[in-house]
Amino acid sequence: MTEYPPMTGDARGQPAPSPATSGVSAGERSVGELVSDLGSELSTHVQTHLALARAEIREDVRTATRAGLLASGAGLAAFVAVLLLSAAAAWALAEVMATGLAFLIVGGAWAVVAAALALLGKQRADALDPGPHQTVEEIKEDKRWATAPSN
Repeated sequence: MTEYPPMTGDARGQPAPSPATSGVSAGERSVGELVSDLGSELSTHVQTHLALARAEIREDVRTATRAGLLASGAGLAAFVAVLLLSAAAAWALAEVMATGLAFLIVGGAWAVVAAALALLGKQRADALDPGPHQTVEEIKEDKRWATAPSN
């Protein structure tokens, strides 16, 4: 399970009050202090979203790396098996036809298999949609919240 950095603030994504503001009402603080706190909280908010995006991407890369290593091992084993089985099939066909024609038939069959696998692989690669989707959704929600009229 992916562990994301903790988000600060309430359930709507609003930043938690900074320690500098605790116990002091907004009416007692200067505009400069309020703007400074807003900048600090915005910076913290952006840093948190960036950390979340990095964590999501890191997890996707880790998963893809493991899958790639397993697929590489399987591909190597399959390659050796295909070579041996293809040679056996060609020699078996050579018992009933010319040796060159037997190897040509086996090679042509593997060319068809290779083309089908390449097409399937391209379709799957085109369907891949990696990225920090959770972070993007949270940023969209933040934008909606920030632009919504306040009551």
